[in-house]
Amino acid sequence: AELTYLSLSQLFGEVARVQAQLRRAEADLNELLPDWQNNKIDIDENNWDIKALQKYDYLIDQHPLVQATKAQWDVAILSAEVAKKEKKADPTVGLEAGKLGSEDVLSLTFSMPLNIRNNFSSQYKAANQQASAAESSYLAVVRKQKYAIEASKLALNEYRNRYKKWQALMQGRGKNSESLLHKQWNVGDISTTQYLLTLQQRTEGLLAGIGLEQEYKFALIQLLLDTAQLYIQQPVKNEK
Repeated sequence: AELTYLSLSQLFGEVARVQAQLRRAEADLNELLPDWQNNKIDIDENNWDIKALQKYDYLIDQHPLVQATKAQWDVAILSAEVAKKEKKADPTVGLEAGKLGSEDVLSLTFSMPLNIRNNFSSQYKAANQQASAAESSYLAVVRKQKYAIEASKLALNEYRNRYKKWQALMQGRGKNSESLLHKQWNVGDISTTQYLLTLQQRTEGLLAGIGLEQEYKFALIQLLLDTAQLYIQQPVKNEK
């Protein structure tokens, strides 16, 4: 029975990695094909981490990459506004005073630019195109970040579930299995070869748990990165 538990514990790590890769692939596919639907069984969410299931849409705009593309879009909009003003043919009025012989002269001038040679329409059109391209880039980055967050959430849930199952399976069994194996070897129930082989399997099972915990924490860090929670400056408390 102990050998069965130890072998099963080793499988949890591999299954978690495969499932996490599957979730990421599904999220990437949903990004490319929004109408694609996979026939899958809904999993009860009661056992999932509540924090991992919360909505993160409000944090997307705080991600550095999203903020950078938003700033580029804002600059492009301002450039288009400037080009629009330069395109207009604004009239000018001038007032001049002087003398013509012994008489005082006051003259009023009025000019209306015809923009025959250059009406700046090409510059305005180019600025508008740049603004539209910047907007498209911003929306694409937001959409990509949204799917990245979804993929990280799914991966985190996979690793968390497998790690919790491994913990439940191995609860108290790590030390007990070593003690039981030692007793069986001492009384001659198992050979030295079987003893060493089983110890190796036990070690591999424990290492699988360590690997699961590591992947679980990495997945959590990745979710924090994707949701910009590691970038947001936390308020500093004044120490008295």
